[in-house]
Amino acid sequence: MKKMTLVLMLAAMLLLSGCARKEAPAVTGGTTTPVQTEVTAPPTAPAPTQAPTQAPTQPEESVFASLGNRYFTFSSGAGGWATELRIRPDGSFSGEYQDSDMGDSGPDYPNGTVYRCSFTGRFSQPEQVDDTCWAFTMEDIQFANPLGEELVDGRRCIYTDAYGLENTQTLYLYTPGRALADLPQAFLDWVGLHNWQTMEKTALDFYGLYNENDQTGFRSWCPYEQVLDMIDNAEAAAAELEEKVRTDGSMTQAELNENAETRYRVWDDVLNMQWRLLLDSLDQKTMDTLTREQMDWIAEKEAAADKAAEEVQGGSLSPVFYYGKAAEMTRDRVYALAEYLK
Repeated sequence: MKKMTLVLMLAAMLLLSGCARKEAPAVTGGTTTPVQTEVTAPPTAPAPTQAPTQAPTQPEESVFASLGNRYFTFSSGAGGWATELRIRPDGSFSGEYQDSDMGDSGPDYPNGTVYRCSFTGRFSQPEQVDDTCWAFTMEDIQFANPLGEELVDGRRCIYTDAYGLENTQTLYLYTPGRALADLPQAFLDWVGLHNWQTMEKTALDFYGLYNENDQTGFRSWCPYEQVLDMIDNAEAAAAELEEKVRTDGSMTQAELNENAETRYRVWDDVLNMQWRLLLDSLDQKTMDTLTREQMDWIAEKEAAADKAAEEVQGGSLSPVFYYGKAAEMTRDRVYALAEYLK
């Protein structure tokens, strides 16, 4: 349900494919103490003069902690609705569901109808079923808005439950390496693996979440991995633009200027999408520090771009030098910020 400008990517990122929920499965670049245990002696033995010290017992880490900075998405495969969920190490979770129907409009809501749900809650501590499967239940779920509807900005907003987490009894978390042959068909259908036998694939390469009672499946995605995909796409797009300059001798100065600006926009779009992921992923203290750094970087980038343009004293080539420097620095910043999402 998020966010994307340049089709470099984020529809693929969030896997927001699906038609209607009724369907069954088939800041930016801006211009830019240790525990002591008393030991009781046997009746025939003398009591010890001092209790031995026992090392504190460390609680076993929940499998939820292994999820790291991952999200889970539930969608059907060909449209604009999705439920997105994030599970934290302590079992608490938060998420959103959103869908829209621009054709469902009326005099009071000319901008169509949207379905929304923002929710928080907690899962029970998971119990291990086998090496690649854990089972748990939903202990609590709360909604930001009461179920119902209201008109907002010319739209009818219908507040619903958390699609995909309805009627929850037992949930299963599948970890990467789970044999596809051991997974429920309904789960495979929802996560796009209904024909896995033809895909030369035998095991999960992501985390999966399965609501057994409702037979709905979520698949995980990781912001860092998505940013790497975005970077790869941006590198390819920028390389194509640069190749055009090298090989097309007929380009006018206006076309060269536009080409340079487009190369900058490629990286600036990635930076903007990356910043949204950082906002969702980092704690407030880290984000506050990073925001201050980003503002300093923006000023530095603009000053460097202006200086580059001055090298041609404001001539017709100045946009090429300005945007060339801005693209170079924005690309470097994208790589630097990606490290925060690991």
